[in-house]
Amino acid sequence: MKIAIVDDNIEFLNLIEKTILHKFNTLNVCVTIKKFTNPSVFLDLYQKGERFEVVMLEYVLPEFNGFILGRKLRNVDKNFKLVYITFYEYAVFDCLKNNVFRFIRKANIDELDECIDSITFDIKRSKNKFMFKTAEYTVALSHKNILYFDFISRKVVAYCETEQHKLTGVSLNSIYDVFKDYGFIYIGRGTIVNLDKIKKIQDNKIILKNENTLFISKRKLATVKKNFLNFYK
Repeated sequence: MKIAIVDDNIEFLNLIEKTILHKFNTLNVCVTIKKFTNPSVFLDLYQKGERFEVVMLEYVLPEFNGFILGRKLRNVDKNFKLVYITFYEYAVFDCLKNNVFRFIRKANIDELDECIDSITFDIKRSKNKFMFKTAEYTVALSHKNILYFDFISRKVVAYCETEQHKLTGVSLNSIYDVFKDYGFIYIGRGTIVNLDKIKKIQDNKIILKNENTLFISKRKLATVKKNFLNFYK
């Protein structure tokens, strides 16, 4: 795993590096860390094609602040995990606009421990792909690309962002047993939805982020709404 840390305070830069290395060592995860004190140097490197799975930024930096740096980075790469580590708690509202994974206060640097646990779990999970068979082919699907599963004409159909697949040899319950740990829930007897793909819930309808609409059964309505709210806490 490649991690970049940007902070003009060398003392904290080294402390963060030491904390990260120790934690990842206990998790038996190999990491490569690069440290930067100058945001312009780091941005130039990024714009030339260097990539990191995790970027940790101070908010107050020379030349331009961490919010501006984060926005510039997001313009070229939307996939890395962005973590802000700063004394300046007021900056949290700005930083959240950059699709932030965590906001950590330097006064509570121990928060890094939980952050690293979450990063490790999330990255390992995001790399998982599941093999499914159809009548014509075998397909590898990531849970991140699946909108929902539906049971239609005695077949489980996987609806993805750009395609759909009629699966064979699986039941909806067996799908749920695997995907419930990835934020999938039943919204009716024959439909399992990815909570991460829900834009909003309106009355008994789910509006997905691609604007498709699904209906929630009366029996599942309260549970679905509760799970949706808890998912984004």
